[in-house]
Amino acid sequence: MEADAESGQVLLLAPLGPLGEDASGSAARSLLAANFLFQGTRGESLSLDPDSRIVFLCAALELASVDTDFAVNWFIRFADTARHWRSRWQSQPTEVSNLVPLPMSALRG
Repeated sequence: MEADAESGQVLLLAPLGPLGEDASGSAARSLLAANFLFQGTRGESLSLDPDSRIVFLCAALELASVDTDFAVNWFIRFADTARHWRSRWQSQPTEVSNLVPLPMSALRG
Protein backbone atom coordinates (compact mmCIF):
# COMPACT_ATOMS: atom_id res chain seq x y z
CA MET A 1 0.00 0.00 0.00
CA GLU A 2 1.24 3.45 -0.90
CA ALA A 3 -0.30 6.82 -0.16
CA ASP A 4 0.20 9.96 -2.21
CA ALA A 5 -0.39 12.96 0.04
CA GLU A 6 -0.50 15.34 -2.91
CA SER A 7 -3.29 13.53 -4.78
CA GLY A 8 -4.96 12.01 -1.73
CA GLN A 9 -4.92 8.60 -3.38
CA VAL A 10 -4.14 5.26 -1.83
CA LEU A 11 -2.56 2.72 -4.16
CA LEU A 12 -2.86 -0.97 -3.37
CA LEU A 13 -0.52 -3.51 -4.96
CA ALA A 14 -0.78 -7.26 -4.45
CA PRO A 15 1.94 -9.40 -6.03
CA LEU A 16 0.45 -12.49 -7.63
CA GLY A 17 3.67 -14.12 -8.77
CA PRO A 18 6.22 -14.12 -11.55
CA LEU A 19 5.45 -14.47 -15.22
CA GLY A 20 7.71 -17.31 -16.28
CA GLU A 21 10.31 -16.88 -18.98
CA ASP A 22 8.52 -19.54 -21.00
CA ALA A 23 5.18 -17.70 -20.88
CA SER A 24 3.86 -17.01 -24.33
CA GLY A 25 1.97 -14.10 -25.82
CA SER A 26 -1.20 -15.90 -24.78
CA ALA A 27 -0.36 -15.07 -21.16
CA ALA A 28 -0.22 -11.36 -21.96
CA ARG A 29 -3.44 -11.59 -23.97
CA SER A 30 -5.13 -13.35 -21.06
CA LEU A 31 -4.04 -10.68 -18.59
CA LEU A 32 -5.36 -7.99 -20.92
CA ALA A 33 -8.62 -9.90 -21.35
CA ALA A 34 -9.11 -9.95 -17.58
CA ASN A 35 -8.64 -6.17 -17.56
CA PHE A 36 -11.19 -5.59 -20.34
CA LEU A 37 -13.84 -3.35 -18.81
CA PHE A 38 -12.52 -4.65 -15.46
CA GLN A 39 -14.76 -7.71 -15.88
CA GLY A 40 -12.29 -10.21 -14.44
CA THR A 41 -10.85 -8.00 -11.74
CA ARG A 42 -13.80 -6.32 -10.02
CA GLY A 43 -12.56 -2.86 -10.95
CA GLU A 44 -8.89 -3.41 -10.24
CA SER A 45 -6.26 -4.04 -12.89
CA LEU A 46 -3.67 -6.72 -13.52
CA SER A 47 -0.25 -5.31 -14.32
CA LEU A 48 3.16 -6.71 -15.17
CA ASP A 49 6.31 -5.11 -13.76
CA PRO A 50 8.58 -5.32 -16.82
CA ASP A 51 11.80 -5.48 -14.78
CA SER A 52 10.87 -8.15 -12.23
CA ARG A 53 8.27 -9.88 -14.46
CA ILE A 54 5.96 -10.05 -11.43
CA VAL A 55 2.24 -9.75 -12.06
CA PHE A 56 0.37 -7.45 -9.67
CA LEU A 57 -3.26 -6.73 -8.90
CA CYS A 58 -3.50 -2.93 -8.56
CA ALA A 59 -6.14 -0.49 -7.39
CA ALA A 60 -6.31 3.21 -6.53
CA LEU A 61 -8.82 5.15 -4.46
CA GLU A 62 -9.11 8.83 -3.60
CA LEU A 63 -9.92 8.60 0.09
CA ALA A 64 -11.33 12.11 0.41
CA SER A 65 -14.13 11.20 -1.98
CA VAL A 66 -15.52 8.26 0.04
CA ASP A 67 -16.80 7.60 3.54
CA THR A 68 -15.18 5.25 6.04
CA ASP A 69 -17.56 2.34 5.41
CA PHE A 70 -16.91 2.47 1.68
CA ALA A 71 -13.13 2.59 2.20
CA VAL A 72 -13.17 -0.37 4.61
CA ASN A 73 -15.31 -2.44 2.23
CA TRP A 74 -13.03 -1.47 -0.67
CA PHE A 75 -9.97 -2.73 1.23
CA ILE A 76 -11.75 -5.99 2.09
CA ARG A 77 -12.91 -6.50 -1.49
CA PHE A 78 -9.41 -5.83 -2.80
CA ALA A 79 -7.95 -8.38 -0.36
CA ASP A 80 -10.55 -10.97 -1.41
CA THR A 81 -9.85 -10.34 -5.10
CA ALA A 82 -6.08 -10.51 -4.54
CA ARG A 83 -6.38 -13.82 -2.66
CA HIS A 84 -8.53 -15.23 -5.44
CA TRP A 85 -6.15 -14.17 -8.22
CA ARG A 86 -3.02 -15.21 -6.29
CA SER A 87 -4.46 -18.69 -5.82
CA ARG A 88 -5.39 -18.98 -9.48
CA TRP A 89 -2.12 -17.48 -10.69
CA GLN A 90 0.06 -19.74 -8.56
CA SER A 91 -1.76 -22.82 -9.81
CA GLN A 92 -0.77 -22.06 -13.45
CA PRO A 93 1.77 -19.20 -13.55
CA THR A 94 2.93 -19.61 -17.14
CA GLU A 95 -0.37 -20.45 -18.79
CA VAL A 96 -3.09 -18.08 -17.73
CA SER A 97 -5.54 -18.59 -20.57
CA ASN A 98 -7.65 -20.73 -18.24
CA LEU A 99 -7.85 -17.89 -15.71
CA VAL A 100 -10.02 -15.42 -17.57
CA PRO A 101 -12.61 -14.14 -17.91
CA LEU A 102 -13.66 -14.30 -14.30
CA PRO A 103 -17.35 -13.73 -13.68
CA MET A 104 -18.16 -11.18 -10.99
CA SER A 105 -20.28 -13.82 -9.26
CA ALA A 106 -17.16 -15.91 -8.65
CA LEU A 107 -15.97 -13.45 -6.03
CA ARG A 108 -17.51 -12.71 -2.69
CA GLY A 109 -18.97 -9.29 -2.00
